[in-house]
Amino acid sequence: MDSFKFLVGEREASGMNGKISILFVLGGLGTGGKERQLIELIHGLPRDRFVCHLFVKKHDASYLEKVKEALGSFYSLDQEKFHVLDFLTLGRHIDKIQPDIVCSWTNITSHFCLLARIFTKHPYRIVNCCIRNAPIQLSVVLKLERLLYSLYSCVVANSQAGLIAYGQEGKKGRYVLYNGFDLSRVPAYSQKRAREILGFEANTFIVVMVASLTLLKDHKTLLRTAREFRNKPADIQFLIVGDGRERNGLEKWTHDNGIESMVSFLGKRDDVELLFRAADISVLTSTAWFGEGISNSIIESMACGTPVIATDSPGTREVIVNNENGYIVNCGDYKSVADKIIELQGQPQLVHDIAKKAQEHIAEKFSIRQLIETFEHIVERCSR
Repeated sequence: MDSFKFLVGEREASGMNGKISILFVLGGLGTGGKERQLIELIHGLPRDRFVCHLFVKKHDASYLEKVKEALGSFYSLDQEKFHVLDFLTLGRHIDKIQPDIVCSWTNITSHFCLLARIFTKHPYRIVNCCIRNAPIQLSVVLKLERLLYSLYSCVVANSQAGLIAYGQEGKKGRYVLYNGFDLSRVPAYSQKRAREILGFEANTFIVVMVASLTLLKDHKTLLRTAREFRNKPADIQFLIVGDGRERNGLEKWTHDNGIESMVSFLGKRDDVELLFRAADISVLTSTAWFGEGISNSIIESMACGTPVIATDSPGTREVIVNNENGYIVNCGDYKSVADKIIELQGQPQLVHDIAKKAQEHIAEKFSIRQLIETFEHIVERCSR
């Protein structure tokens, strides 16, 4: 396919008028944690001080509309995979818009930024923002990535656990940028009204999980949890929001285990906050070997007042204080997830109290204001 691009007036796009010009580079502009964080960041950066540009491999038109008005330029290769020589295209785009900083959000685009710098005429600093997880054990590939971080003067993780996992904690030019949530996105509706809008039954206990349908998120644990309720009289529904390569297999497992009446696969949605508002409980069952950094699904659920039951990951412990503003269980322990759901079903006041503490915690530590202020600080330090 032909590339897709637009460029606002040359003077504005080139970062003149004393503004700091930042080119953000990532794979796909669509659903996903880092994409949502990036959109929040671009929207939140003061336009009297920053000019934001975006370079992507592929984009979803609806997501581009959400951020287009805040961009000085946009370039999409409009292809499914990166090709080896795409770093040259990136380099040409850098020479055209002349950013002060190139901020990369994936490993491959970070390495492209390094290669492009060899051939570009315009000098720029690279901010590597691709540490999004905190694996307990590193694979051979991730061990190589850990070594490659030494090539970057500025590396950013979305959790302290991520810096530790990749051996970057305490090194010069290493920072934590927590995901931020725009609290204005929390629906003003009551849970009852949210259910009316979505067409959900008022008295059904609803459990929702929002995550890509990949092995990393271990949806089988959620489905095994649902199976524990197969012969129980309680009216309960499990909603799975997201899509991915594991969907067909998960749907088959649901059918084979006779729980299709209790489990709904909703696919990708653009009303995630409303779904969280309508639910009683949110669950995230990530695998131990993946190691969550800071999950957007968790902070969005907590911000919307929906308590979270999450499997134990290093980054998750930076968000959830167990038994205080949410719950943490061992990875794969579906029986503990089921037991916790049963406990909460019978204690609405406890659910209310946990939800309140969760909302306060997100407002205090994971607000969009803090995201913007921390990023500005990182940019200032990395520009020296």
